[in-house]
Amino acid sequence: MNIVNQIISSYSNNKSLYIGEKVTITEHMIQTAMLAEKSNSSSDLICSSLLHDYGHFILDNPDDLVKKKKDGKHEDIGYEFLKKYFVRNVVEPIKYHVKAKKYLARSKYADPTTRPRIIVTIPGTGGSPGLDTEVISDMWKTELGVEVEIQQVEWATYLQDMNRKRLQVWAGSGWQADYPDPQDFIDILFETESDINHGNYSNSKVDELIRKAEIELDNNIRYALYNEAEQIIIDEAPIFPLWFDTDGYALIKPWVKGYKFAPITVPKYKNISIE
Repeated sequence: MNIVNQIISSYSNNKSLYIGEKVTITEHMIQTAMLAEKSNSSSDLICSSLLHDYGHFILDNPDDLVKKKKDGKHEDIGYEFLKKYFVRNVVEPIKYHVKAKKYLARSKYADPTTRPRIIVTIPGTGGSPGLDTEVISDMWKTELGVEVEIQQVEWATYLQDMNRKRLQVWAGSGWQADYPDPQDFIDILFETESDINHGNYSNSKVDELIRKAEIELDNNIRYALYNEAEQIIIDEAPIFPLWFDTDGYALIKPWVKGYKFAPITVPKYKNISIE
């Protein structure tokens, strides 16, 4: 049986109720996909919506989980199974949808009727906010149904408000490492007391790992400590990239030899020759 027939069979034969609702798991996923389609979401996100609870079908006894009001980590089970057959843009929302719902439910943005304005602050004096910001805000509206307001302020005000942690969402700033080492990212951007921790992220375990790494002389142990801290940060997702710049592209004359892009974008000219 191929994967398409297997999915159709699962949808047809499973009659388990969705936890806390008077609809089946199948009906719940179909409803979710219909809402995604109605919102003009991408085909990948519609597919994710249609499959987001498929992990329940793989569990031995989903009905027992319904009675106990447990989900059995169905998002991880579904992700591990479906990633063999679907692209990343389809399966990653499946993996993280439970965590996303929990974060949303705890926030003041859960109810769309009382949701406060979402303001993206950027440095500027009234000109165009930039193509990247406009494209991202349009994608949020199209894919997520979330409308944002773009606000421009003078650079000095922007820096002051960011350093005082007054900004809700911001763009137009960044961090480039001074040297290729995890310390120049993790310590500076995620340690609780760091002056450049503009997201106000705080995790005592991450702080402990950073302190140990700062005094560790064995590089293998040191990197292992940073890897552990980094994994916690990834799991908690206090920050995530929305797009990548195209700094890795350049037009180089055919007679210029030996030019290589450095991993921290600072150009290195010592191996360049003219032939």
